[in-house]
Amino acid sequence: MLFLGIDTSCYTTSVAVVDDEGRILEDRRRLLSVPEGKMGLRQSEMIFQHLSNLHEIFPTGYRDFGAVAASVAPTPEEDSYMPVFNVARTFGEIIANTNGAFFYPLTHQTGHIGAALYGKDRMDGDVLCFHVSGGTTDLLKVRIEKGIIEKIEPLCSTTDIAAGQLIDRIGVMMGASFPAGGYVSSIAENGKAADLNFRYRFDRISFSGAENQLKDMLESSPLEDVAATLLKHVAKILYKAVSDGMRMTGIEKTLFFGGVMRSGYIRKFLSERLRDIRFAEVEYSSDNAVGLALQARNIYMENDHGKTDRRKEDIL
Repeated sequence: MLFLGIDTSCYTTSVAVVDDEGRILEDRRRLLSVPEGKMGLRQSEMIFQHLSNLHEIFPTGYRDFGAVAASVAPTPEEDSYMPVFNVARTFGEIIANTNGAFFYPLTHQTGHIGAALYGKDRMDGDVLCFHVSGGTTDLLKVRIEKGIIEKIEPLCSTTDIAAGQLIDRIGVMMGASFPAGGYVSSIAENGKAADLNFRYRFDRISFSGAENQLKDMLESSPLEDVAATLLKHVAKILYKAVSDGMRMTGIEKTLFFGGVMRSGYIRKFLSERLRDIRFAEVEYSSDNAVGLALQARNIYMENDHGKTDRRKEDIL
């Protein structure tokens, strides 16, 4: 029995296949193409590229799907919506219907959490999860039961731009291509980090002030120092927020994931200051469909091998 995951996020087309033992058989991804010097795409441009990418990267030769999971929205929040996720939903429903498989409408964020859990000891119960990416900087309280993500409760998030947006914007100003996280992380290792002036509030995390300070710093400082200062600032904000989240909830287990968490600089900063924290494997930190496929497998197996199914509204 096989399980399929499909994710069409803002900048990556992803498809994954796992078997009933939870082994990853396929993990295919393709970044969307962003013109040189630009920092994004319109939703219509994303949809066009996803349709083309899925045609080219979709794995063939697999038939016996028990369930298909697709990201149908960014997060489980009621008003969470982006047109780009309609591509994953449409493909997922068609494949499920033609294979006689169950279809599970999940979210991009649920997929990230599912991928971050891969290869870890089971983390059932309440877990703090920090989703740090180009579009999201959310600290979440997540309930996990038997490997299934049951509930996601937002605790805090940014009020302006996400951490990944800050890194990409400054990186492009440095001359890097979008997305710029890899470039910034690579040169930050040789830089000397300064401390930016900022006010922190758990309920009003902001990165726009840091963006202005870093722009000024670019005029007079080596790029390596700007990169190190940028990543140190992001890491400090994450540290403060998760520390407050631990005190508020009493939860000590914390899982970090999202494209920004590929940064070795940020991982090292947090590891030196926090106990009982875990990171998604680097290859599963950025956008992928592995977590969706694994959640499809877990939900299907828990529901008596698909003999009964959850209501649509019960699935995140």
